[in-house]
Amino acid sequence: MNANADRKGAAGRIARYAILAITLAAVVVILVRNDDTIETLRDIDPAAIVLIVALQAAYLVPQAFRYWLILDTAAEQEVPVMAWTQVFIIGRFLNVAFAQAGNVYRALTLKRRYGVTYTEYVTSFVAFTWLATLLNLILAALVVAVTRPGYTVGGIPVLAILALTFVAGIALPIALSRFIRPAADHATALQRLQSRAATLLQKSVAKLRNRRLHGRFIGVGLICFALVVLIFDLSFRSVGIDIALAETVLFYVLLQLTTYLVITPGNLGIQELSFGGLAEALGIGLAPGLLAGAVIRVTGIAALVVLGLALGGIRAGRETRENPFEMR
Repeated sequence: MNANADRKGAAGRIARYAILAITLAAVVVILVRNDDTIETLRDIDPAAIVLIVALQAAYLVPQAFRYWLILDTAAEQEVPVMAWTQVFIIGRFLNVAFAQAGNVYRALTLKRRYGVTYTEYVTSFVAFTWLATLLNLILAALVVAVTRPGYTVGGIPVLAILALTFVAGIALPIALSRFIRPAADHATALQRLQSRAATLLQKSVAKLRNRRLHGRFIGVGLICFALVVLIFDLSFRSVGIDIALAETVLFYVLLQLTTYLVITPGNLGIQELSFGGLAEALGIGLAPGLLAGAVIRVTGIAALVVLGLALGGIRAGRETRENPFEMR
């Protein structure tokens, strides 16, 4: 069974890297064939890039605090917020270098230092991602309703798209939490997986009932939303695209939704092509959308590298590889 699992894992890795190669090749071909690419790159203001990197770094702080709010309610043990911020940023840094390495590092560190169980950590991750997405959908809908209420993409009202996505996002996990129950007998791998999935779903859904959490999470979420919208706006403007606020929030929603389906490491290539596709649909253009997505990607990585190295990310990476984490 282990041999079969190893073969499937190897096949999955080969497929992911093959898709990565194809998507990156597609990005390069599109940019090379676009006559304005070289001129646009030459016109990028280095000061604007430095500002975007600084904002990317600043964004990690409220993002870490928002995650900590969920972790603080999920874990029985107290995790200091400053210590968690360091763990969070190093984890993001390690994820840039090695797929899932940051998630392993965070889970391992929380378990060893503070006794936070794997289930508590993953519950926090699922609940954080879910609640953050729902809040961003609401904020995006409010922005569109106020600035461009009749806005359409492909003839479809944007408000309707956002509303349907929100309803699906809130209804599906709740429905699954009701139908998937912990298995009575955990003898088989499938039953253990079913039991774990049921536990995670039920605990994540329970976060919606925590009213004490709502106000702080929404408040910090507003700061995160504003920072990301500013980062996206500056990124598009750095490549010569004058983008409207309603369009900016759509790109943010797209980025948020693509995190649910990670195909390549960091969704490299996938994220850029999705930005290009939305930009083409909005009349901005495929190549300009790819360039803006690349600016967001590169500045985000730069911010993580600077902070990750400063906080001891290399040492943490070595310790994580030397001490494999057992999920219990």
